[in-house]
Amino acid sequence: MPTINESHAKSLALYGITLKNETKVSAILQLKDQIVDSKMSRALYEKLISAIDYHILHDIKLPDITFGIEFEFVGSEDPYDISMFDIEMFRLLKEKYFRSGVYTHNDGTSWILGKDGSINVNNSSIKEPFGYELSSPKLNLFNEDDIKTITTVIEYCKKYLHAEVNKSCGTHIHIGFKHKNIFRGSICDLLSAYSVMEKTVFDPIVPTSRRRNKYCHPTRPWPRNKYQKLSSRFCEFSYDGECNNLHFEFRQLEGTLDLQTILYWAELQTYVLYDLLDHIDNMQYVKNIMKMNIFDILFNYNFDSSFINFFIDRIIKFKSRSIQSV
Repeated sequence: MPTINESHAKSLALYGITLKNETKVSAILQLKDQIVDSKMSRALYEKLISAIDYHILHDIKLPDITFGIEFEFVGSEDPYDISMFDIEMFRLLKEKYFRSGVYTHNDGTSWILGKDGSINVNNSSIKEPFGYELSSPKLNLFNEDDIKTITTVIEYCKKYLHAEVNKSCGTHIHIGFKHKNIFRGSICDLLSAYSVMEKTVFDPIVPTSRRRNKYCHPTRPWPRNKYQKLSSRFCEFSYDGECNNLHFEFRQLEGTLDLQTILYWAELQTYVLYDLLDHIDNMQYVKNIMKMNIFDILFNYNFDSSFINFFIDRIIKFKSRSIQSV
């Protein structure tokens, strides 16, 4: 069993992480910019040290990434609140916003506020609670103007609709990019790899309620000889569109109105997805990625310390058994 030594301490310090011995089964971990100490099990500590010490950094150059968001939340149904929200959204977005009284499919050109009957509005602090889904148009993941727009929209949801989330809410992230020479067989291989990684990479950084539920089933890749859509409507990971213009939807993230959480989640998914796809014909490379746990992934790419600290904090918070048992 490894101990916290000088070499480990120096490696951790590069990411703003400090550790100290507590008991034989756990350690105290202090994350960068955090005031409260977090207890880390010995199993997690060993995997953290292993990830830092033994993995080579891969500097991946991503193409232009488009992304979209579907926010699920509980909000006010009071006519005055809704009208104030509509007014501010029209001022901000002009014709790129409209409100629908029912669930409406978004074609990627507008912000749409619709109804979501899957959301539990019981025990809400809002006087007249209502289940909403707010979907965005196609945006750019690294465009500052798009990020500012999302920030303002979230502020309006909180200010005028008094938006809040609960366990029945989810946040769906859409990622799109172009990639040459990708065939359906490659997409099947990609889905197979991702389906394995859901348990050890992505389940440990989401609440238990998002690991398995009615609207967020595990990924199940179709056999190679199938030519219909490669996964069902309620999968965490789905494929749509032409093979050279890819679009994936991730449903695993919990309901949130925190933009940083959404951006970090989208970035993590994008790096893993693109790395797998870019090496899909190199089975040994793909197998090596598939064997990684969430710690390995965090230290496998050129992520900054704030990004890494954010997800380490979630690993500790959600206490997934899968990451401790791999």
